[in-house]
Amino acid sequence: MEVVWQAAALRRALFVIYGLIVERSTPDEFFKAPKEERTRQFLSQILH
Repeated sequence: MEVVWQAAALRRALFVIYGLIVERSTPDEFFKAPKEERTRQFLSQILH
């Protein structure tokens, strides 16, 4: 998936909703162990 491929080039990952930062972490933490429920919901919808 394109989103996962892009993570390899990142140093920090941000998840933003309506201009507000919901989660900020390393790409590894973001994709493997997100802290916020909204982030987990989003990832579950795009990473089947």
